Amino acid sequence: VSQSRYSTGTGNIYMKIPDKGSFNHFTHTTSSLEALSDSVNLNKTSCYVQAMHSMKTRLFFPGIQELARNKKIAIVDAKLVISPQDGTYDTFRRPNKLTALTLDENGTAIATKDAYEISDPASFGAEINSDGQYELQITRYLQGLAKSGAIDRGLDILRPGGAIYAERLVFNGPYATSNALYIKLKYIEIKN
Repeated sequence: VSQSRYSTGTGNIYMKIPDKGSFNHFTHTTSSLEALSDSVNLNKTSCYVQAMHSMKTRLFFPGIQELARNKKIAIVDAKLVISPQDGTYDTFRRPNKLTALTLDENGTAIATKDAYEISDPASFGAEINSDGQYELQITRYLQGLAKSGAIDRGLDILRPGGAIYAERLVFNGPYATSNALYIKLKYIEIKN
């Protein structure tokens, strides 16, 4: 935009947009997400992810640290299983993929070690499978939490490419009455 092409008062702004350019504008309302401010349940039954709005769910895993407190373990395989809530994706399309980020010591979102195990960390994530669930690989992330003195900064579940795709997901939390969020976990105990 050239400053000489528009005035500083009210009126029109003229912008040159490339032939294949596009512009999107989205207006969001979170008024229907009543559980977000529920300090008693802390979103234990419903969790939310929405693209274009940067809404994500942050999960913590105190059970892993508790398990590793009394014995030395090696996590062989761990998958986070996420089940969409029935009836919540009639109007809005649910994402075909979810991913996870963690936080470094400065609070900056970074890819998990699981993402770096594949050739392209940007493609890391869980695609929706035939039974309608997402299974996100978190083996290395949980093994890191099992180490002595590890800090659980949380795992953010979000829609990759959220600036492009207008999708949302409401999924069952760990205390949902059916299809609750859970971890498929395989570990071995290491004897000294």
